[in-house]
Amino acid sequence: MTIIGALREELSALIPGADFAPYLSFIESRPQREKSGLERHHILPRKEFPAHVKNPDNLIFLSPEDHLRAHYQLALCAPNFVPFQIVFYLMSNWNQHIFNLTESELHACVETYKRGKEAHREWSRTHGQLQGRKNIESGHIQALGKLQGKKNVENVHRARLNAQNRKLYGYLGGRVSGRKNRELSRGFFAPGMAAKGGRIGGSIAGRKAVESGQLASIRTPENWAKALKKLQEIGWPKELGRRNVESGQLAKIRPMGSHTRWHVNRGITNPKCSLCGGENV
Repeated sequence: MTIIGALREELSALIPGADFAPYLSFIESRPQREKSGLERHHILPRKEFPAHVKNPDNLIFLSPEDHLRAHYQLALCAPNFVPFQIVFYLMSNWNQHIFNLTESELHACVETYKRGKEAHREWSRTHGQLQGRKNIESGHIQALGKLQGKKNVENVHRARLNAQNRKLYGYLGGRVSGRKNRELSRGFFAPGMAAKGGRIGGSIAGRKAVESGQLASIRTPENWAKALKKLQEIGWPKELGRRNVESGQLAKIRPMGSHTRWHVNRGITNPKCSLCGGENV
């Protein structure tokens, strides 16, 4: 493909001093191909050059990876022009664009990707604040809220559907949040929080179990017999006791039990106790 001189001149005039020769050379090196299975690329970006959006001389069909390479070259030629950096960053997040790049190409794209990411973050923050203020000042938010609220009240089906979605997404969101909390040691899974929550939550849960009759329904002779049978199958109490002694588990947990009972629960600090003031308190 040969790019006509008028397009070259208009692109150069957009950012004086920028050298777009590498970008234009890359475009010319791509063969002309049919539209099927390819992506349409505007040689002069359509946002900056709306007059050439439908100009056939400004169009070329590229494979997804070549489309990303073209925008990388464009961003590389004008590193201080924010729109080019943002477009490359957004396109890089699509698997079909990034999948077939070589490892060396990926390493070369890192700095341009970072510039685009920071520029997009700043644009989103500024644009969101401006648009939010306009919506509030114009009354659009208030009017939309009243209108949508009325529709939701009148539409019983929507309310029922929302209830189902809350149940579903609450379950899924809870699982995702729980996994993240475990991985990051946050919330209940933070160091020391489990023991604290166990002492407080355990007593509350126990009282509720007694008051509701749940504990009585569980502590039946049949359940006791089943539990005893399972314990005997795994060698309780002699076999498990011997294993705890031989493995050193008993020697490990016994001091902690005494420390918790006599010091932690009573708010006492014993200078002779190795656990007082330690990480396990």
